[in-house]
Amino acid sequence: MTSAPLLDLDTIVTRPSIRIDGALYHIVAPSELSIKQSHQLAAAARRLEELNKLPALRDDDAAELVRIVLDVSETVLAPIPADVRARLSDAQRMSVIEVFTLLLLKERLGTVAATMTDQPSTGATSSPGSSASMGGRRSGGSKKRHFQL
Repeated sequence: MTSAPLLDLDTIVTRPSIRIDGALYHIVAPSELSIKQSHQLAAAARRLEELNKLPALRDDDAAELVRIVLDVSETVLAPIPADVRARLSDAQRMSVIEVFTLLLLKERLGTVAATMTDQPSTGATSSPGSSASMGGRRSGGSKKRHFQL
């Protein structure tokens, strides 16, 4: 019996796409980021969060916010022609960053899920109105409950 692999990696990059003015364009896939780019994006995300928590933005904070949004979105939108990227508003660039962040989270969740061990199902069920399991009692081991995702 072969067990399922802990991690499923693909070396072929499939870029996600977005639609701009009716045309489809590919953006960078999270797996394409270099370690340096990943670090820079993570630092930028932390700084964006800090700036967004400020009750009011000073002029220099606002300028920094715009610069970060531009830098991060340019990284994500790199495969798209410069003239198309130039037409995007700050709000549209922010939307791209949010979508890319969700892609990163989805990828990380897949990695986290790969590290979780599967607990074998006992097939036991519980009866409505009863909190007792209809399966047999455990004869030993931990009394902790094991949950499946």
